[in-house]
Amino acid sequence: MSDPFLPAGRSVDFGRGFNWISDAFGLFSRAALGWIAFAIILFVILLSFSMVPLIGQFLFNLISPIIVAGALVAARNLERAEAMKPEDFMAGFSGKPVPLLILGALYMAGSLIITLVFVAIVAITVGTALLSAFLDPPRLLEFITLGTVISLLLAALIALALYVPLLMAYWFAVPLVHFHDMAPIDAMKTSFMGCLKNMLPFLLYGIVSLVLLILAVIPLGLGLLVMVPVLVITVYTSYQDAYLDR
Repeated sequence: MSDPFLPAGRSVDFGRGFNWISDAFGLFSRAALGWIAFAIILFVILLSFSMVPLIGQFLFNLISPIIVAGALVAARNLERAEAMKPEDFMAGFSGKPVPLLILGALYMAGSLIITLVFVAIVAITVGTALLSAFLDPPRLLEFITLGTVISLLLAALIALALYVPLLMAYWFAVPLVHFHDMAPIDAMKTSFMGCLKNMLPFLLYGIVSLVLLILAVIPLGLGLLVMVPVLVITVYTSYQDAYLDR
């Protein structure tokens, strides 16, 4: 029997941010080889899209909700003590591909806008520095260096300020669409509010995840074969906490 769904979501304790990760490791350990195979296939897909100039990353963003939906189904089945099956990862294609693609398109559009803002700020700041440099040629190198550093820092800060709300709107949206038939825009609104209610546990989650990712990269990046699926599974464990009455 499924746990009752809480459409408005709820706030959870600060420490739950750590539990999302530990619970995800628990689900990973139940079918480690299957999750590692998922990570390898995901890397291959990402590499294939990255070979498409300019738009490859955005196309990956388009289909990523379908990929994540399949992983969430696999995680849910493992939690229910069911065996992981290859078809679990195809659930996004066979279940609700159109709403998930719309969700991916919205996320892709948001990512594209943020990228354009980043590029525009860099171009304007560097252009201004170059113009100033030509007015004072002896200081050309100084102006170019200073302008580049300032533009990159400014653009990175603004892009981060824009990306965090986008990620908040996307984080819970896939399970809300796939498991509860929410419309993509409604799911993003609900996801944003759910993340807003849980900023403190997400802060702890982010810090712990960052440390684990750094450690995962150290052994020639092989730790990513574990950390990538674990972080995908945390979408499910955090969604359970925020939206299911358990």
